[in-house]
Amino acid sequence: MSLITLETTVGELVRAMPARARLFEKLGIDYCCGGKTPLAEACRAKGLDPATVVTLLSAMDGAADASGVNPDTLGLAALCDHIERAHHDWLREELPRLDFMTRKVAAVHGDHEPRLREIRRVFESFQAELLSHLSEEEQHVFPAIRQLDSATGDRAETVATLKAACARLESEHEQAGAALARFAELTDRYTPPDWACNTFRALYDTLDRLERNMHQHVHQENNVLFPRALAPARTTADHRVSGRCGGRAAIVKYQCLTPLPLLLAFGPRAAQGRGRRARGWMRNVIPITCALTLAAVVAGVKVFRTSAEGARLVWYGNAAHPYIAEVRAGVEAFARETGVAVHCTVGQEWTQDNQNVNVEALSTQGYRGFSLYPGDPAGANALFRLLRARGQQVVAYGAEPALPTPASFTVATDIQAAARTATEALIGFMGDGAAS
Repeated sequence: MSLITLETTVGELVRAMPARARLFEKLGIDYCCGGKTPLAEACRAKGLDPATVVTLLSAMDGAADASGVNPDTLGLAALCDHIERAHHDWLREELPRLDFMTRKVAAVHGDHEPRLREIRRVFESFQAELLSHLSEEEQHVFPAIRQLDSATGDRAETVATLKAACARLESEHEQAGAALARFAELTDRYTPPDWACNTFRALYDTLDRLERNMHQHVHQENNVLFPRALAPARTTADHRVSGRCGGRAAIVKYQCLTPLPLLLAFGPRAAQGRGRRARGWMRNVIPITCALTLAAVVAGVKVFRTSAEGARLVWYGNAAHPYIAEVRAGVEAFARETGVAVHCTVGQEWTQDNQNVNVEALSTQGYRGFSLYPGDPAGANALFRLLRARGQQVVAYGAEPALPTPASFTVATDIQAAARTATEALIGFMGDGAAS
């Protein structure tokens, strides 16, 4: 479960917990085209009490539909596939039915209910524009996004082309949203009159489902797919950060993923593992990982752009754990040697909820920046956004939050590269032991 705050955008709330879309739909809050609107502002626009909406969202989170697909957990190619199956295919099946029903019901009942003719007129334009929109996505935009996911071709050139295409598609989404709002207005929120025939009632029911499907459809593109596809490209620049690791000298080497670096850590004492063979080397793994936070703290000092004396930084460990203990020792040693004031604290539970409560309380005490291990890839972003809204910087370490992220800087383990390095070192140590 992710933190619900009035500063969090409605798109971010649905992205973290897709089932929240149902409540927003009932309240008339636009979380797709209007996904970048903070919750408080969205509530005020609808004349709703923000605190009541937060209470309703919290209650709904406890009964979220586990069968729903969270688009934030899918890769770019898989998300394109999901959108085509769940939304494009649905539209191609339902639009012909709606075309028939809007024409028939307007012809039969238009004299008695003139708004039916207006519904037909709006639908004709909506259908023509939407079918062209779907073709553009399937023939040009989605293939380009899948190419990004496969890491083939010139990424920079593809992203530059996609940026203009996505902007155009988002503009078309707004036009579709205006048509959906018009349908809702003309149908009294899809409420048929008592005298309506079965086709009349089926029309209103399908228009209602069209709105809900389109809201999910546009949300998944505007707030998830497009931002992730347009995220800055990877660079190959190497950086080095030196500090202390649990009292031992350490050098961290990581590749920069602008603006989110993935760490490639090489153990400072790996060469000493020979005499201890594999077991001796493995004992150094946890101390080595504390370099993650050293890189985050050093980067954080630069991000916060303040002097060592003026920095009021927080390092937060999620819960008591050998990893957290080693990392904390390294951070404290770093603080002693550099003079950078870092307040170290550890939570009671390794959950995003516990981190939310503790960090939000700390954020009221004048600290300027936080180094946090995301408790949940998507849920952590809501907390990061809250801190940034309060003028505080955030460095995420240890695990990568969902992209795009409000975090100022991220350092996370490149698992594949780390596993390869560890395996090569282990094989080397085993070889040395066998030879001795």
